[in-house]
Amino acid sequence: MCIVVNIVCHIELTRFISRFQVEVVDFLKAAILKFSNDWKAFANCITVEQSFKSDHCDAHKTHLGSKSNCYGWCAPAAYYEVEGPIGDFLRSKGQLRAIFDITKELAKNTNTVVANLTNQIEMTNYNLYELQSRLNEKIMSLNRMLKEQHAKQCFSTRFVLVISYHICAYYQTTNTHKQRK
Repeated sequence: MCIVVNIVCHIELTRFISRFQVEVVDFLKAAILKFSNDWKAFANCITVEQSFKSDHCDAHKTHLGSKSNCYGWCAPAAYYEVEGPIGDFLRSKGQLRAIFDITKELAKNTNTVVANLTNQIEMTNYNLYELQSRLNEKIMSLNRMLKEQHAKQCFSTRFVLVISYHICAYYQTTNTHKQRK
C-alpha cells in the first residue's frame, strides 16, 4: 500500500484514482492507494513512490516541504504499528507481506501450474498413444483386406486364364479333329 498525505489539494491524487483503488483514511489529510498482493502490484507501488520522490514529495521530505504539497510513499512495516488513522487502516485492511512470502507464493503457484500442465501433457500423450494404437489396428485390418482382395483377384485372373486356356485347347483339338475327318 502507498500512503499519500496532505491531500488538501487533491489534484495530485487524481492522477492515481483512475489507475488504483484509493481509500480515504483521514478526510483531506491522508489516503491509501491499495494494490493487489503480487509482484506487479509491488512494482506499481514503487512506481508511485518514485513519482513522489521525483517531485521531492516522498516520506523523507514531509517535514521540509510546504503544507500545500501532497506527499506519498510505500507503507513500510513500521507503519502497521503506528497509532492513528493510517496505522488503524493498515492493521485492519492491509496485509503485511515479506518479499520471501510473495516469492514463496509465486513459486507455489508456478509449481501448481507446472503440475497441471504436466498432467495435461501426460493425458494428451496417453490419448495420442491410444489413437496411434487404433490407427495401427485399422491399417493392419486394411492391409489384410487388401491382401485377401488381391489374392481373390489373382485367383479369379488365374481361373479365367486357366479356363481360357482349356477353352482354346478344346477348340484347337476339335478343329484338328474336324480337319482330319
